[in-house]
Amino acid sequence: STLRTTALSQPPIVLRGEERLHANWSEGNLGNSNSSDRSNFVEIRVSKVEDTTTTEEKYSVDVCGKDRSGLLCDITRALKSLDLVVKKAFVKTGVSGTVSDTFEVNKSNCKLSTEEIEKQLSETLQEMQAEACDKQQKASSS
Repeated sequence: STLRTTALSQPPIVLRGEERLHANWSEGNLGNSNSSDRSNFVEIRVSKVEDTTTTEEKYSVDVCGKDRSGLLCDITRALKSLDLVVKKAFVKTGVSGTVSDTFEVNKSNCKLSTEEIEKQLSETLQEMQAEACDKQQKASSS
């Protein structure tokens, strides 16, 4: 299977949130989620990155799951809402429609724990997905 990979290293974008997302994820097995509908499932893991060359609080946010229109935009908006600063992003989209994205973020402005970040990012992405579905339904019924 072919992967498209894009590495972004541009001036930081101020985002809200913290924590490294690291997912042990493989296509067809999205972890231990109890969700019965995994068609739009995205798994998020946040972990601290040890870096002795800086005083910044670096974290890795890993997002894995099914790709959808607007997902990357929603992820960056969700990170911004948590006051996380994205330093680098590695975006991978498989031909089968799966994503495996990693964002290196600075958490200095975010006071949430990694667990709180994971929870808030998941909730925010679910809300954004629901809003997108509502808009799409309204547009198709017009």
